[in-house]
Amino acid sequence: MRVFICLLIGLAVVGGFLAHRQRNEPAPAPIVAKQENSPHNWMKNSLDRATDVKKQVAQQRKESGDVYGR
Repeated sequence: MRVFICLLIGLAVVGGFLAHRQRNEPAPAPIVAKQENSPHNWMKNSLDRATDVKKQVAQQRKESGDVYGR
């Protein structure tokens, strides 16, 4: 009797897992061309600002011939 109950529980778990796997997931949202960030998206804004500053410093060093930043 115990073996039958264990098999029944095992089949229920495996059946639930397989049913969950076969569900259709919604399609991902299409990727839109570069947009302006929301002012509330502070993490992305700070990374973008850091990248801009790095590019500005590299450009200034290139123009002044300063290779080592001294």
